[in-house]
Amino acid sequence: MANTEERIVMTPKKKTGNSTTLAMERKSIATAGDQPRKTSLHVAGGEHSGIVINKEVEAGGEEVPAHLCLEFRVFLVNANSGKHAQEKRVLSYWFKQEFPPVQRPRYAQDFFKQLVSPTEFPRDYVGFIKKIMKLMQLSFPMFKKIEVELTQEKEIETIPDRPMSAEPTAMPEATEEKILDMIEASFPNPITL
Repeated sequence: MANTEERIVMTPKKKTGNSTTLAMERKSIATAGDQPRKTSLHVAGGEHSGIVINKEVEAGGEEVPAHLCLEFRVFLVNANSGKHAQEKRVLSYWFKQEFPPVQRPRYAQDFFKQLVSPTEFPRDYVGFIKKIMKLMQLSFPMFKKIEVELTQEKEIETIPDRPMSAEPTAMPEATEEKILDMIEASFPNPITL
């Protein structure tokens, strides 16, 4: 009798000239002597144990609409040519049935914050996809499936400048009088004499 083990399975879904869609899904897989299935390209071991990379999408199965979607853009630099490109990334989330719908937006937001953390942002596609799978596997057990669609939007000459609102020159000068006025305006104390 074969045992089952929960694994994160990455499967390419669709590829066009300017976009790629990948699905990362939590699946219970029979471990009959650790023989990889014929659709598997790679079954990871060691620190990445529990991760499976499939060759192609499995036929069949009706597609259920995502519970939540999140879209963001990144600016990429080609290391070889030095050209810049803008890319749209869409994350679609499916949750386990037992996970309450009211908790789903916060859970997805927490996942996204960890995924795009500025100190640990993945520098390439492989790192980005690997981070999604590892977060699903180790930190976010209530995701049933996550799809990511990567779309090259346009090439640009230079990366746009960052907003400068946090610079000290953009902040008004703080004097004792201005601070007292702000406090008084915020917390009026009507006293009748």
